[in-house]
Amino acid sequence: MRLVLRAGNARASRSVYVTRLGFLEVQIIEMPSEILAPGMPLFMLEVFSLPSHSSVDSYGLFELNETELAAAAEFVLEAKREAENRAAAALH
Repeated sequence: MRLVLRAGNARASRSVYVTRLGFLEVQIIEMPSEILAPGMPLFMLEVFSLPSHSSVDSYGLFELNETELAAAAEFVLEAKREAENRAAAALH
């Protein structure tokens, strides 16, 4: 599998916006195979905080098969729960 959107530079990573959950944005990033070390995932799912302009967490994906996609969905939901808990705690 390759991401449809392509960077201008073939050696650059490519990313696609997946969804937005409140103040979190989720994107998938395809890393150029030339720069990957053995055992590193080709795809990274990144949860990004819009207010702080920073990465909250990321999750590596090797094949984007059904098992990995189910684990990735749970990862995103857990990141959302944690972000909501931190926001609620900050209000108290």
